[in-house]
Amino acid sequence: MKKILLKLCKLCGIEPKPEPTKPTKLIGYKNIITMFKAYDESVRQEKSFMKDSRTYVLDFKQLKNYLEYAEEVALNKGIELKNICFVKGVYTKDTAHDSKQVGYESLVYLPSALDNGKEVMVDLTASKRGELSSFKSKLKQYGYDLDGALEKTSEQKTELQTLKGMPEDGDDLIGNWNNTAPPYELG
Repeated sequence: MKKILLKLCKLCGIEPKPEPTKPTKLIGYKNIITMFKAYDESVRQEKSFMKDSRTYVLDFKQLKNYLEYAEEVALNKGIELKNICFVKGVYTKDTAHDSKQVGYESLVYLPSALDNGKEVMVDLTASKRGELSSFKSKLKQYGYDLDGALEKTSEQKTELQTLKGMPEDGDDLIGNWNNTAPPYELG
Protein backbone atom coordinates (compact mmCIF):
# COMPACT_ATOMS: atom_id res chain seq x y z
CA MET A 1 0.00 0.00 0.00
CA LYS A 2 2.83 2.37 0.94
CA LYS A 3 4.57 1.81 -2.39
CA ILE A 4 1.37 2.59 -4.28
CA LEU A 5 0.92 5.84 -2.36
CA LEU A 6 4.51 6.83 -3.06
CA LYS A 7 4.03 6.20 -6.79
CA LEU A 8 0.81 8.25 -6.78
CA CYS A 9 2.60 11.11 -5.02
CA LYS A 10 5.36 11.09 -7.64
CA LEU A 11 2.82 11.03 -10.48
CA CYS A 12 1.17 14.12 -8.96
CA GLY A 13 4.51 15.88 -8.56
CA ILE A 14 4.54 15.58 -4.78
CA GLU A 15 7.86 14.61 -3.26
CA PRO A 16 7.18 12.61 -0.09
CA LYS A 17 9.25 13.32 3.00
CA PRO A 18 11.96 10.66 3.29
CA GLU A 19 11.61 8.29 6.21
CA PRO A 20 14.13 8.89 8.98
CA THR A 21 16.91 6.36 9.30
CA LYS A 22 18.39 5.02 12.51
CA PRO A 23 21.12 7.44 13.61
CA THR A 24 24.66 6.11 13.47
CA LYS A 25 26.17 8.18 16.29
CA LEU A 26 24.58 6.50 19.30
CA ILE A 27 26.08 5.46 22.63
CA GLY A 28 25.59 2.26 24.64
CA TYR A 29 25.18 1.77 28.39
CA LYS A 30 28.77 0.61 28.78
CA ASN A 31 30.11 4.02 27.72
CA ILE A 32 27.25 5.96 29.35
CA ILE A 33 28.01 4.49 32.78
CA THR A 34 31.76 5.01 32.34
CA MET A 35 31.11 8.68 31.52
CA PHE A 36 28.64 9.17 34.38
CA LYS A 37 31.08 7.66 36.88
CA ALA A 38 33.83 9.97 35.62
CA TYR A 39 31.44 12.92 36.00
CA ASP A 40 30.56 11.86 39.56
CA GLU A 41 34.25 11.76 40.46
CA SER A 42 34.94 15.14 38.86
CA VAL A 43 32.09 16.75 40.81
CA ARG A 44 33.32 15.22 44.08
CA GLN A 45 36.78 16.76 43.64
CA GLU A 46 37.31 20.17 45.21
CA LYS A 47 39.56 21.53 42.50
CA SER A 48 39.43 21.01 38.76
CA PHE A 49 42.63 21.21 36.72
CA MET A 50 40.91 22.31 33.51
CA LYS A 51 38.11 24.60 32.48
CA ASP A 52 34.70 22.98 32.44
CA SER A 53 32.91 22.56 29.16
CA ARG A 54 30.44 25.40 28.80
CA THR A 55 29.13 24.88 25.29
CA TYR A 56 27.77 21.74 23.68
CA VAL A 57 27.63 21.68 19.91
CA LEU A 58 25.32 19.14 18.31
CA ASP A 59 25.31 18.60 14.57
CA PHE A 60 21.96 20.01 13.43
CA LYS A 61 21.24 17.34 10.82
CA GLN A 62 22.34 14.53 13.15
CA LEU A 63 20.14 15.82 16.01
CA LYS A 64 17.19 16.38 13.66
CA ASN A 65 17.57 12.86 12.29
CA TYR A 66 17.84 11.50 15.85
CA LEU A 67 14.62 13.27 16.88
CA GLU A 68 12.75 12.12 13.76
CA TYR A 69 13.95 8.54 14.18
CA ALA A 70 13.09 8.51 17.92
CA GLU A 71 9.66 9.88 17.07
CA GLU A 72 9.15 7.17 14.44
CA VAL A 73 10.24 4.39 16.84
CA ALA A 74 7.98 5.81 19.58
CA LEU A 75 5.04 6.09 17.18
CA ASN A 76 5.45 2.45 16.12
CA LYS A 77 5.45 1.41 19.80
CA GLY A 78 2.51 3.63 20.75
CA ILE A 79 4.65 5.92 22.94
CA GLU A 80 3.89 9.64 23.08
CA LEU A 81 7.13 11.53 23.62
CA LYS A 82 7.12 14.55 25.92
CA ASN A 83 10.60 16.12 26.08
CA ILE A 84 14.25 15.58 25.20
CA CYS A 85 16.50 15.12 28.24
CA PHE A 86 20.19 15.92 28.54
CA VAL A 87 22.30 14.21 31.23
CA LYS A 88 25.91 15.17 32.00
CA GLY A 89 28.80 12.75 31.85
CA VAL A 90 32.57 13.13 31.41
CA TYR A 91 34.56 11.76 28.50
CA THR A 92 37.17 9.18 29.45
CA LYS A 93 39.91 7.79 27.24
CA ASP A 94 37.54 4.90 26.45
CA THR A 95 34.53 7.08 25.54
CA ALA A 96 36.04 10.16 23.86
CA HIS A 97 35.70 10.53 20.10
CA ASP A 98 38.90 12.60 20.10
CA SER A 99 41.74 12.62 22.66
CA LYS A 100 41.18 16.37 23.25
CA GLN A 101 37.81 15.51 24.85
CA VAL A 102 39.18 13.36 27.70
CA GLY A 103 38.19 14.83 31.07
CA TYR A 104 35.61 17.24 29.65
CA GLU A 105 31.89 17.04 30.28
CA SER A 106 29.59 15.64 27.67
CA LEU A 107 25.85 15.23 27.26
CA VAL A 108 23.85 12.09 26.75
CA TYR A 109 20.43 12.82 25.28
CA LEU A 110 17.25 10.80 25.10
CA PRO A 111 13.49 11.38 25.07
CA SER A 112 11.05 11.34 27.94
CA ALA A 113 7.46 10.15 28.02
CA LEU A 114 4.65 9.92 30.56
CA ASP A 115 4.36 6.64 32.43
CA ASN A 116 1.19 6.51 34.54
CA GLY A 117 1.18 10.32 34.68
CA LYS A 118 4.85 10.61 35.70
CA GLU A 119 7.50 11.84 33.28
CA VAL A 120 10.37 9.39 32.84
CA MET A 121 13.43 9.26 30.60
CA VAL A 122 12.58 6.42 28.26
CA ASP A 123 14.77 3.77 26.67
CA LEU A 124 12.97 3.45 23.34
CA THR A 125 14.94 0.39 22.26
CA ALA A 126 13.93 -1.66 25.32
CA SER A 127 10.36 -0.31 25.44
CA LYS A 128 7.49 -2.28 23.97
CA ARG A 129 3.96 -1.33 23.02
CA GLY A 130 2.18 -0.67 26.32
CA GLU A 131 5.35 -1.17 28.40
CA LEU A 132 7.82 1.71 28.84
CA SER A 133 11.38 0.92 29.83
CA SER A 134 12.88 3.77 31.85
CA PHE A 135 16.48 4.85 31.34
CA LYS A 136 17.08 5.00 35.11
CA SER A 137 15.79 1.46 35.65
CA LYS A 138 18.01 0.23 32.81
CA LEU A 139 21.03 1.95 34.42
CA LYS A 140 20.14 0.30 37.75
CA GLN A 141 19.90 -3.05 35.96
CA TYR A 142 23.55 -2.51 35.02
CA GLY A 143 24.49 -1.49 38.58
CA TYR A 144 24.43 2.32 38.30
CA ASP A 145 22.07 4.52 40.34
CA LEU A 146 21.78 7.87 38.54
CA ASP A 147 19.88 9.50 41.42
CA GLY A 148 22.15 8.35 44.25
CA ALA A 149 25.54 8.40 42.52
CA LEU A 150 26.79 11.75 43.84
CA GLU A 151 25.80 11.07 47.45
CA LYS A 152 27.91 7.92 47.68
CA THR A 153 31.41 8.19 49.05
CA SER A 154 34.24 6.15 47.59
CA GLU A 155 33.82 3.62 50.40
CA GLN A 156 30.08 3.25 49.80
CA LYS A 157 30.31 2.78 46.05
CA THR A 158 29.53 -0.67 44.81
CA GLU A 159 31.26 -2.03 41.75
CA LEU A 160 29.25 -2.03 38.55
CA GLN A 161 28.16 -5.29 37.10
CA THR A 162 30.70 -6.34 34.53
CA LEU A 163 30.59 -4.12 31.47
CA LYS A 164 30.86 -7.23 29.30
CA GLY A 165 27.52 -8.14 27.81
CA MET A 166 26.20 -4.58 27.89
CA PRO A 167 24.98 -3.24 24.57
CA GLU A 168 27.67 -1.61 22.45
CA ASP A 169 27.39 1.90 21.06
CA GLY A 170 24.61 2.18 18.53
CA ASP A 171 22.53 -0.67 19.95
CA ASP A 172 20.44 1.71 22.08
CA LEU A 173 18.58 4.82 20.95
CA ILE A 174 20.56 7.23 23.15
CA GLY A 175 22.54 10.05 21.56
CA ASN A 176 25.97 11.42 22.48
CA TRP A 177 27.85 12.75 19.49
CA ASN A 178 28.75 16.32 20.32
CA ASN A 179 31.66 18.72 20.59
CA THR A 180 32.25 20.88 23.64
CA ALA A 181 33.95 24.20 24.19
CA PRO A 182 36.44 23.90 25.69
CA PRO A 183 38.39 21.96 24.35
CA TYR A 184 37.02 23.01 20.94
CA GLU A 185 36.87 26.72 20.18
CA LEU A 186 33.75 28.41 18.90
CA GLY A 187 33.63 31.83 17.28
